[in-house]
Amino acid sequence: MKLWTLAYSQEFCNTLFHTMLRILTRCIHRFPTCLFSCHTLTSLHIRVQNPKEFYMCTFFPNSLNLPSLINLYLWHISFCAADDGSVEPFSTLTSLKSLTIVDCEIMDEQNLCISSTKLVGLCIYMRRYAPETYFGIELSTPSLCTFDFHGIPIQKLHGIKSNLSSIKHTSLVLLNWLVELPNIQSLTVSSTSLQVLSLVPDLLTIELPFLCHLKSLKVEKRQISSIPDGMVKFLLRHAQSASVDIIY
Repeated sequence: MKLWTLAYSQEFCNTLFHTMLRILTRCIHRFPTCLFSCHTLTSLHIRVQNPKEFYMCTFFPNSLNLPSLINLYLWHISFCAADDGSVEPFSTLTSLKSLTIVDCEIMDEQNLCISSTKLVGLCIYMRRYAPETYFGIELSTPSLCTFDFHGIPIQKLHGIKSNLSSIKHTSLVLLNWLVELPNIQSLTVSSTSLQVLSLVPDLLTIELPFLCHLKSLKVEKRQISSIPDGMVKFLLRHAQSASVDIIY
């Protein structure tokens, strides 16, 4: 197995038959279409460094021909709507099992649709604080087992619960997400997230059928925030036998 670094040439595109491709770039508006047409590629890592320095967005294509792709990692990529108005860039990746999205954005205020029958691991990092960079997430992922989300708790999760019922392990921050993910077995949450969650009016009196299958709860203690009184007990209301670890 070879690991390629960015080399934009027609010869490179014509000989793209390796199983792993890593692209690191600073200033490009659109990638050559040949990069997204390869029957043997199984792992693709694309990272755009400091795109705002060049006042440029790097767009991810809506048309992909990567039938063997298993792992996809995207950093500082922009998604735009297809001709039908939807933002659903991964639906043709029929072998995709692991997807990581870091500080990406959606144009035209659309929701990002993640549709994949084989996807088992999803990780989304949204660390920037500008509200205009945030977007809704629509999931149609019946095989998804692990869902990690790191970011400001204003994201909205959309999805039919039957599509999300397979998720067993997650790291997230929003109360409504807990309701949408009924079969979580392990949950990792930061003390900062618990501080935000504790601001929900009358939270400790709310009766919601979530975390009934929880086996492990991990709370990451951040220096800038404490763990609010009653929050751990609230999360364990329907799973009192779950193990609890406080991570400093």
